[in-house]
Amino acid sequence: MKKPTPDKKNNHGTSTGVSVISWLVSKRIVQDCSKNPQLWSSCIRRYIEAREAVARYSSSVDVTVDPKDVLLCSGCSGALDLCITALANPGQNILVPRPGFSIYRTLAEGLGIKVKSYNLKIEEGYGAIQCNLDHLFVSQIEDGYGAILATWIIPREAWMIDLDHLEEQCDEKTAAIIINNPSNPCGSVFNREHLFDILEVARRNFLPIIADEIYEHMVYPGKEFHSLGSLSLEVPVLSCSGLTKRLVFNSFNVITDHDRQEVSPQLWGLILLF
Repeated sequence: MKKPTPDKKNNHGTSTGVSVISWLVSKRIVQDCSKNPQLWSSCIRRYIEAREAVARYSSSVDVTVDPKDVLLCSGCSGALDLCITALANPGQNILVPRPGFSIYRTLAEGLGIKVKSYNLKIEEGYGAIQCNLDHLFVSQIEDGYGAILATWIIPREAWMIDLDHLEEQCDEKTAAIIINNPSNPCGSVFNREHLFDILEVARRNFLPIIADEIYEHMVYPGKEFHSLGSLSLEVPVLSCSGLTKRLVFNSFNVITDHDRQEVSPQLWGLILLF
């Protein structure tokens, strides 16, 4: 992946409330540790050990993650906030899935960053009529008298990204693409071929990816999760995941930087400013 042109260079914008809270907590920790050198030494050691553990976990036969490319965060929302803040300036835009998790828009617009949506689509053969009931969730909305107003049939194995629509949304002000896999709220799990197609769109448009993979351990039987960062050879990927959904362990989440070509070596420094 080529380096972006100067007019597409991304710097950090103004931090949102999530980052401010994280900064205040970090400041208090530093103040306490400065009064107790032994506590400071213990914090540093444990923090490094935790990063090393995450790096080992995130590594695979395809990619080896360096502990220096791991950042521990307070909640996945905090991780996403740091990624968006580091990659985009006010007036730029990020691309988010539709249907998708609403916090992407909340975080971005709070920074003055515009949001453009790309569609998820039901694959051919998985329309409401063709679907087997074993592959469906059926959700109904009723009025006060019990009359059904609408019914949505959502096949588990559909809701792939409309790649043509994704590429149409890319423009000179686009700073990053957010990919949510497994999908919230659709539950879809992208296969390797689809992930490679997504990476190709990002590569052609010189765009980094923020991969929200918090549901990586919640996939349907017969499906296999593939981390986007483990497949990328050229596109910088910031992978956000954690223990929140898997172990009901709130506020412990991570960012893992996958940038094999070192396209954005300054990016980590920008994130660590917050």
